[in-house]
Amino acid sequence: MNPTKINQSHHLWAWGGSLGGLLVAIAMRQVVLGLVPMGVMLSLWQRQQIQTLQQRQHYYYGQLQQQLQTLSLDYYQSLLHQLQDRQQSLQGDLDQHQQQTRQQFDQLSQALDKLSQTLTPRRQPLGIFIDAANINHSARVRNGGFDYPQLIQQLLGHLQLVDSPQIFFYSGYRRDCISHGRLKRDLERAGFTVCMQPVTQFSDGSSKANLDGQMIVDMLEKPYDRVLLLSGDGDFLPALQALQGRGVQVQVAAFDQDTHRGLKAFPFTDLTPWLGEKSDVDLPGKRIRPL
Repeated sequence: MNPTKINQSHHLWAWGGSLGGLLVAIAMRQVVLGLVPMGVMLSLWQRQQIQTLQQRQHYYYGQLQQQLQTLSLDYYQSLLHQLQDRQQSLQGDLDQHQQQTRQQFDQLSQALDKLSQTLTPRRQPLGIFIDAANINHSARVRNGGFDYPQLIQQLLGHLQLVDSPQIFFYSGYRRDCISHGRLKRDLERAGFTVCMQPVTQFSDGSSKANLDGQMIVDMLEKPYDRVLLLSGDGDFLPALQALQGRGVQVQVAAFDQDTHRGLKAFPFTDLTPWLGEKSDVDLPGKRIRPL
């Protein structure tokens, strides 16, 4: 082979290789220069997508909060309505129970009233209690006496007492005295309740029937709106005060000079103007020293 042709061939190959490398380099530069904008655009697109996702996330989070609030409000409103319904139901049960209790209380009160009326005697308008031993002694020292039925009528008129009274007459008696039995019979016919006990004779010549205790018990036990006591004996003062404390109207009639001052604190009537002639019946008397 011609050395000249061989050299030319080598020069052509070298030139062709250089040209090819240049072309490859140019192509690679173009590719690189083209990829840079694409990377920038891709980065911008990705950032935009991230922002979009974040906006959607905030939107859906807000929607979820609103729904939760709505659900919570509906739940609490429903719970409130249930509580209100329960309260109304309980109030209705309470009202019904109170009404039943009130009815039972009224029935019990009526039953107690009926029982009280059965057990407690009805008050009478007027009770008159005569301590004959005290009144007889005061009349005797004045050389006088009383017709007791007539005296009661005079007192009722004077005191303007129009109600029919229950009259209790307390006196001692001697078993050997016929007039005492006759007086008891006459007083009972006049409507008196006569309480007599035999007198006890003492060694000093005095006598006593000891009826004060029975009088006090009777005055306190028997129900009256008004009580009239014929006695000046201060032993009855506590009983009269107890009656007055119960609302009973208390009056006293006796001889003024022979009456305990505590008894005069009640409406008082002096019996001196009605003193009559000395009685044939000599009832036992008791002397009272007024204080």
